[in-house]
Amino acid sequence: MITSLRSMLTSTITVEPYSSQDVYGVVTFGTAVSMPARISEKPELIRATDGREVVAGSTAWVDPASVIIGARDRVTLPDGATPTVLSVERIPDERGRVCTRIRFQ
Repeated sequence: MITSLRSMLTSTITVEPYSSQDVYGVVTFGTAVSMPARISEKPELIRATDGREVVAGSTAWVDPASVIIGARDRVTLPDGATPTVLSVERIPDERGRVCTRIRFQ
């Protein structure tokens, strides 16, 4: 990740990786990991992981070296909210360095 972008990661999010779902629909998650993030609360129309067009209410940018994030993981924002993850994208720059963009409902 670009050093100047890393310095903009001024918030902290917590990611709990999806583990499993039982026959009753109860989802379990793995051990929580905290990581620095840049959070933007600007609504925008996006295409979710399942192909639907939806409005994302917020976006978080994180360093992908921290942990790999999946669309079924539970993410807790600094205010304690756990919004639905709509999409997770790894965005490369011209030199191949990457950051991860997570969009939430």
